Amino acid sequence: MMERSQRSYWTLALLVVILLLAAGLRLYHLGTQSFWNDEGNSARIAERPVGAIIAGAAGDIHPPGYYLLLAGWRSGTGQDEFALRMLSALAGVLAVAVIYGVGRDLFDRRVGILGALLAAISPFQVYYAQEARMYALVALWSVLSIWLAAKVFAIPGEMVAGRFRRRRALLVIVGYMLVTTAGYYTHYSFPLIILGESLVFLVWLARRKKKLHGLAVWFGVQIIPLILFAPWIPIAIRQITSWPIGGGENVGALVMLSSVVYGSTLPPDATRIGLLPLLVLALIGLLPPVDDEDGRYLSYGERAGFVLALLVVPIGVLMLVGATSQPFLKFLLPSNLALCLLVARSFVMGIELSQPIPLTSPVNNLFTRLTITVLAILAFFPWAGSLRGLYSDPAYQRDDYRAIAARIIQEAGLDAAVILDAPNQWEVFTYYYPDGPGVTPLPNDSTKTDVTKLLDSYGRIYALYWGAAQQDPNDLVRSLLASGAIEAGSDWYGGVQLVTYAVTGGPASSMEQPSGVTFGENGEIVLDGFTVSRSELSPGDGIGVTLFWHAAVPIDSRYKVFVHLYAPDGSLVAQHDSEPGENSAPTDSWSPGQTVIDAHGLLLPLDVAAGTYQLAVGLYRPEDGTRLPTRTGEDPLPLQTVIVR
Repeated sequence: MMERSQRSYWTLALLVVILLLAAGLRLYHLGTQSFWNDEGNSARIAERPVGAIIAGAAGDIHPPGYYLLLAGWRSGTGQDEFALRMLSALAGVLAVAVIYGVGRDLFDRRVGILGALLAAISPFQVYYAQEARMYALVALWSVLSIWLAAKVFAIPGEMVAGRFRRRRALLVIVGYMLVTTAGYYTHYSFPLIILGESLVFLVWLARRKKKLHGLAVWFGVQIIPLILFAPWIPIAIRQITSWPIGGGENVGALVMLSSVVYGSTLPPDATRIGLLPLLVLALIGLLPPVDDEDGRYLSYGERAGFVLALLVVPIGVLMLVGATSQPFLKFLLPSNLALCLLVARSFVMGIELSQPIPLTSPVNNLFTRLTITVLAILAFFPWAGSLRGLYSDPAYQRDDYRAIAARIIQEAGLDAAVILDAPNQWEVFTYYYPDGPGVTPLPNDSTKTDVTKLLDSYGRIYALYWGAAQQDPNDLVRSLLASGAIEAGSDWYGGVQLVTYAVTGGPASSMEQPSGVTFGENGEIVLDGFTVSRSELSPGDGIGVTLFWHAAVPIDSRYKVFVHLYAPDGSLVAQHDSEPGENSAPTDSWSPGQTVIDAHGLLLPLDVAAGTYQLAVGLYRPEDGTRLPTRTGEDPLPLQTVIVR
């Protein structure tokens, strides 16, 4: 008894340490990054009254459960990034605790502890536990459902063994039905878990004599959640059947397996070294024990079947319906937890097999230890890299709408003209930037009218392009803006391109001021002339400079053009750099004698002082910044002066 008590004490102590580790990894830098598009949807939907949340979810591809829970959560914690993501972080930590229970009940205490440890440090789990979306919550409901389902299946065995307790059985059954209902209302992928459990149930039923009784019990625990979900079923069917399975090309087996094992914060090729060893460990974890006569009501196959169903069914169904593009891989979070359990069990089996075995050579025991050790080292080598990528690699940082909004406020204030292409950026952008008449989600039924109105009313326009290939495949917004404005700058904030336009009437079609100055050692590039959109400006205004070039000889190199605006004291106050033709006409594509029209937009700061300013132009090699000399020897080449009032 004393030994069992001591084991329980150490198990509890280890579990507490693992949960603290899980919490630390999920809370670390939790509020550092900006909300990205979908997180902005969560934040704005959760602001609404209950009726509006339900109505909004009816037009979305997600049921309302998470949004309702988040709305209640934010009322007590606040609505900044840290507070709203904390709900997912909490769900992630609780999932680690439940994984311990699943591993302990289906296998043994050691599998539970090791499985919880692997789940705690899983980059895939940590990433989505740091996102204000419902996926960490789905993972929690999934493993909790598996845990309770196994307990439901074991109730008949408890009755036969004389260990049946009515109150405990009632709590298990009611808990299972409530978790199932919560899962249905959280995400439409949750029924895949019920499908996996039902497959295990069929195995369970085939081994029992009272099949009708078993069917009745399983039907009962499933029908009540469906009744509770019934009001939403018509909406769910409409959403699932009408929503396109899009979001990019389907990925291959390497990317899918890499995501399930190591998450999405490491290039798939970098996971090759560990992927096969880890999958081998998982397969070892499925092997039955040498002696399965432990008196359990559920056989080893039935117990292992729960974990296998959690792993295989979500992957199999996504492959069956063709939903294997990158955005759908987060539906495999439950599969990742199942994998943690199988790998944990393989470690425990390795420990058992590496013990001295009578009548066997010590060499065999040593070989077993070395094999398990080598597999473990190879398997977990990419794990650390994926965690590093999650926290510090810019390639995996979320789209930085916070920085975009801060820049616009700094440059143009709170009344700027902002176009959101695609329109479903409105929620996340207005989380950081106040909504107003200048914030215009496009395209819509009146895109041309809306763009024309902005061009007539503002001197500068900011356009946020995100997923435009799907939302605006014909580049209608870009083409309308190009008709009345010139690009003054372009920067990427994650997957969002922020383009700043100077409203100048668009590129000039004719040259007003001739030049004839040549650039290059041999005069290979000729500036025929230029047109400046205006000669008098006010602070915050935009100015367009259209350059007319031609090549005297074929050009082998690509050069960038810069247009600068200098203050009376010679300081640089505005500039625009790009390859000619807004990057569409690189110099190495020019034919000798061909006229190339090259438009540049510049925007004056809001606090620029009055005075006479100088426009100048030049070319340089982008690889080292070396400027091309001019025939006149001037660097840069002055164009004309403009007056700032």
